[in-house]
Amino acid sequence: LGYEQLSQTLTEQAKQQLGLLRGLAFVLEIEKCAQVEALRALAVRLVAQVGQLKGPQAAGALQQRLFQAGLVAVARTDGDTVPFARSPQ
Repeated sequence: LGYEQLSQTLTEQAKQQLGLLRGLAFVLEIEKCAQVEALRALAVRLVAQVGQLKGPQAAGALQQRLFQAGLVAVARTDGDTVPFARSPQ
């Protein structure tokens, strides 16, 4: 996926998962990202924030959605999320 699609996916998830104020603050961070790699790093932070706010199940569900969008890799065995660079198909 391209930058615009990844940015849109991350923006939608931030608003949905973090609520109005936290979501808005996160969207401003998304808008500062100039490259796909920066979006992917921010996606990792979003999963962590959702985990803190809503618990591991919500973080896992978000991580799965972001993985399908090409923003994060699957969780490592230590529970962390890592940025993901999807291969062209």
